[in-house]
Amino acid sequence: MSTHLSAALTKAKSFVDTNDLQSALLIYAAIVEQWPDNEEALTAFETLALEMSKGRSPEEPTQQQIDQIMTLCDQRQLPLAIKQGTELLKEFPRSLLLHMLVARIAFDLEVPELAVKSLSEVIKLDPSFAEGFYHLGRALKQTNQLDESVDAFTAALVIKPDYVVAYCDLGDVLITQKRLDDAIDSFQKAIQIDPNCFDAYNNLGLALSYKGRLKESIACLSRAVGLNPGSALPHANLSIVLNTLGQVDEAMSSCQLAYMIDPNSVEICSNLGSLLKDAGKYTESTAMLRKAISLDPNYAKAYNNLGESFRALGQDHEALNNYNRTIELMPNSPYPYSNRQYCMSHMEDISPIEQLASAKHYGSVIASQVGGRYTSWPVKSA
Repeated sequence: MSTHLSAALTKAKSFVDTNDLQSALLIYAAIVEQWPDNEEALTAFETLALEMSKGRSPEEPTQQQIDQIMTLCDQRQLPLAIKQGTELLKEFPRSLLLHMLVARIAFDLEVPELAVKSLSEVIKLDPSFAEGFYHLGRALKQTNQLDESVDAFTAALVIKPDYVVAYCDLGDVLITQKRLDDAIDSFQKAIQIDPNCFDAYNNLGLALSYKGRLKESIACLSRAVGLNPGSALPHANLSIVLNTLGQVDEAMSSCQLAYMIDPNSVEICSNLGSLLKDAGKYTESTAMLRKAISLDPNYAKAYNNLGESFRALGQDHEALNNYNRTIELMPNSPYPYSNRQYCMSHMEDISPIEQLASAKHYGSVIASQVGGRYTSWPVKSA
């Protein structure tokens, strides 16, 4: 049993002991959401909900009404479930349990705006409910309200300073905001509380790599691999950092391990194809990059690297087609224009007029980047 799960169960029991059944019920609901196979939490939730329904407050729906929504969720009739939930909220607008349930369904339906609405009501009704702030932070992140997401996660941590998963999710948002030092601090705090937190080590490794602290990054990602060797993610991330350090063989081994675990990840297929290309294994590279494209026909990075492999094989027209496709997907990145220009300059059947037109287009893209930063990836990015 993880430290966080054990602490959550203990907290729920303490609320039961003090007869704060509403708080206990909400914590059990959060546990069931995060650990759906935990029988202790599920049984406690059902028992407590039944007891509360017998002498329920008029602010709360009946257990039968809740069960009807839960049954629809189990049957994956989520649109109907959320419709019933939102209708019930008109009758019970102060029901924390119902707002949390509606938010959970909204997450499942990938409608984070509705989750934000329900969870905003939750924290108004109970400003001391850390889980409400935490899930609000998740929903705000999904709606790209990053500053507000940071505020929500921070509020959850003020209420519950040992909230490991909140530190991890806060760190993720801080990485997105390029606040790398703050992100590193957040992941390190998570590790101080739970020295075996896989997510914290993996994401700390990423943040350190973005800071250029590559050896520290490798140490963290290796620890993540040790904690969860069956996850493809740390193997894939470790491969990228090792390749950046020039440890090509080790990078290839890590990426191949990631591919064995998750052969249908477009990112892993693309990265492995890039590594094979850089190793001069162009035929294998083209096969892997084509697989990446079959998984996601709009994955621009794979087209660019596929163009590189075809060019190395002497298949210039195939290379040109892939560079053109990359440009369609990423018209503001200068790299595929540069690759296309080089390819065209070596093709005898491309007229000088066509080459000139391509060069002018390339020049206009470069000109638009002057004074700013390239927002894309380098040609040989893995």
